[in-house]
Amino acid sequence: MKAGVTWKEGMVFNGFNDMNSTENAITLPGPTPKHLFLQSIAGCTAMDIVGILEKMRAVMPSKFSVSVEADVTETHPKVFTSFTMVYHFEGETDPEKIRKAVKLSQDTYCGISTMAKKIAPFNIRMELNGSEI
Repeated sequence: MKAGVTWKEGMVFNGFNDMNSTENAITLPGPTPKHLFLQSIAGCTAMDIVGILEKMRAVMPSKFSVSVEADVTETHPKVFTSFTMVYHFEGETDPEKIRKAVKLSQDTYCGISTMAKKIAPFNIRMELNGSEI
């Protein structure tokens, strides 16, 4: 696995990885590397959840998103001090299957979440149709 950035000018970088040849711009203003790290946590577990629910033959959600918030120290180096991940589901998906999928992702499959848990406390919430489950 390989990824990196190439400096273009000022605070403009092009990101690259060994999965494809398409570069993505990383600029300020824009998402910071810390934002991209939070997105990678969300993307990792979200991909797990979809795959696990499909394997369970669950009714798939009509909408699904994952948000991650993190607190950061005030002084340099500014590091994460806590994470809160919220899984947002809408539709008729069985709440027990959601809980099981989230547990499998967090305990077994999502390596990015596992790494983040070594950095700072990691809290998880799940919502189905706007209500916590």
